[in-house]
Amino acid sequence: MDIAGLYDYEQTFALHLVNPTTEEELGIVFQIRSAESDEAKKVQREQIDDMLERQQRGKLIKGEQAINRELEKAVSYIASWDWGERRQRDARFGRSHPEVKWPVIGSHLLEWFWELSAARRQGMNGPDPIAFADIAAWVRLTGTIIRRDELTILRQMDAAYRSAVSEEHADARRRSEARSKAQAAAKAMVGR
Repeated sequence: MDIAGLYDYEQTFALHLVNPTTEEELGIVFQIRSAESDEAKKVQREQIDDMLERQQRGKLIKGEQAINRELEKAVSYIASWDWGERRQRDARFGRSHPEVKWPVIGSHLLEWFWELSAARRQGMNGPDPIAFADIAAWVRLTGTIIRRDELTILRQMDAAYRSAVSEEHADARRRSEARSKAQAAAKAMVGR
């Protein structure tokens, strides 16, 4: 009997972050995969290949590089995450939170988008666009091969995301202005 076949290394489990003091859930959930999963093994193989290549050239890695390698491995164990902010905000304002069904064939694009989006800068009016320079740096750092059509789709996703955030900010401003006007009207009535 093959023991390796008894366990599904691609299966993930939910890790709910809690407040270390109160042990109350924070609403942040990570989906964790096994160190034996294909994705984690891919990172491990890439690191071993790089290490062997360095050894052949007589180059050693520095402490910071070793730490970064360990971080890369740790990150490879995270399949996905949900910061919970969207669901919590929607619940607070009585809005439903639609479940997004993403086609399996394009799931890598969604993963890439969130990786790129997590590193974006925030401007005064919301998130800045993901710059071509940032995408190029991400491609170099991750070794990801990205086709032109995938780049176009990522840019369209970014534009749609920024548009949705802009609409949310506008809605929040309108609610704030309406609240301020209502408070001013209430004060004026009380002051009569």
